[in-house]
Amino acid sequence: MKATERFKKRYVLFRVIGEQGATESEVRNCVHEAVLSFFGEDGVSCAAFKLVHYGHAKKIGIARVQREQAGKMVACISLVNSIAGKGARLECVRSSGTVAALLRKA
Repeated sequence: MKATERFKKRYVLFRVIGEQGATESEVRNCVHEAVLSFFGEDGVSCAAFKLVHYGHAKKIGIARVQREQAGKMVACISLVNSIAGKGARLECVRSSGTVAALLRKA
């Protein structure tokens, strides 16, 4: 793959706020559904969303997104208000160019 074909990445650190813990697959699915409803199918592919890390104990997650779509993804993640039918919301803490920087700040 040529270097020009790859996209630049941003990583978004978010916190799950809710009484009950959610599994990694539940968080991934709810964010994917939020991105799908906010952006549509074309936007999902452009955003290149991927859940890179989710810590069940600390209730924090790290999502990888395309750099140009990072602001829209932060807004989209903030719109989540339930995870698998349970009352919970996602709060974006910060974004960075590397996962290591986010893990140091988490």
